[in-house]
Amino acid sequence: MAPARNGKRQASAHVEEPPHKKVAPVLKKYGVTQAAFKQMVEVLQHPLAGHLTEDCKQMILAMLPHSLCVPSDQREEVQNLAVKMFEEVVASVEGHLKEALEAEKSKVKTITDSKEQLLSDVSKAQEQLKDAEKDLEQKNQELTASSQAVVAAKTFLSKKEEEQTTGDASLLQTEADKAELQKAFEGVFLMVEAGESTDSAAQLKVFESAMKKLTMEESLKMAILPVLQKPPAERGGFDATVLSEFQNIFEAKLRELSEMLQQGAPERQARQLCVDQARAQLEEAETKQKECSGELLASKQKQKEATSALKEVEASVASYEATLKAAMDVQDEKQKDVDSFVETTMKGFTNLKERVSLKRQKELAAEAKAAIEAEAEAKAAPAAEGAVEDAAEPREVAVLAGA
Repeated sequence: MAPARNGKRQASAHVEEPPHKKVAPVLKKYGVTQAAFKQMVEVLQHPLAGHLTEDCKQMILAMLPHSLCVPSDQREEVQNLAVKMFEEVVASVEGHLKEALEAEKSKVKTITDSKEQLLSDVSKAQEQLKDAEKDLEQKNQELTASSQAVVAAKTFLSKKEEEQTTGDASLLQTEADKAELQKAFEGVFLMVEAGESTDSAAQLKVFESAMKKLTMEESLKMAILPVLQKPPAERGGFDATVLSEFQNIFEAKLRELSEMLQQGAPERQARQLCVDQARAQLEEAETKQKECSGELLASKQKQKEATSALKEVEASVASYEATLKAAMDVQDEKQKDVDSFVETTMKGFTNLKERVSLKRQKELAAEAKAAIEAEAEAKAAPAAEGAVEDAAEPREVAVLAGA
């Protein structure tokens, strides 16, 4: 497509002022400055006037020079409608500006109101951390005490086990001696005596070892082995006496050992009971130690969380001033936007909306002057009447005197 003639520009997407040559004569005709008109055009270009379509903006822009710029006393109904339409746009922009300001004021209030809560949160977090640290200290003490109790319980158990070992040593030896003698008596002596042994040589060695634990005359010791080596059928009366005497000694020794074990049993049981109790105490102490260890870990986690929570609220307090300043700066900017719009645009619009023609200004001035003069005359009339009355009184007195 060929370029447009005379360098005319194509219509842009944003609102443009009417061509200078077309608007200037109209503005001059009605006594409106270019600056005052441009101020009104800027309302249509304002970001908060974005609810208007481009066609609507162009329509209002085209009507402005022939409606708002016309003195109010010279406008026709259609021009008043155009002014009212533009007034709604101005009011809408002002309303949006004030809404934006109120929104920022609300944000500032929310931030300022949060200060008390922030300080309360800090105080609460400090108390929670203090309680957590106190609990951690207590849990440390409890674990230390439970660990000491475990050491004490182990020491006590070791002592009781040592006492048991020492106290039971003689009884254990007695048990071993009895078992050995019992085996020698029942497994060797009685079988060899009855001629039932098949390996008398090996059994006699066992028997000889057991004999060392028996107390008897040397003659009996010397006689018993040869007797046992004889087959039962070849033994005589002397042999029978030796066997009988030896059996009595054997049985007497077994009874003696049994009595010793029986007499030592209560003390042995008491020592075992002490060991069992000490072992139970150790198990209880170790269980308590594990519980205290678990509680200490939980307390450390709680203290860690309380420390983190305090740092978080302290950071919020630290950022409070910066957050408040940023919000107040935005609020101040919004306030300036409102003040500037009211002070310049609204006043400019009001001046154009209420402006009257020079002729009407003269009429109003004349009416005002006439009203002032009428008011002055009204005030002066009573005073003039009083002066006439005062002048009439001397004449009346003179007439009366002549009479």
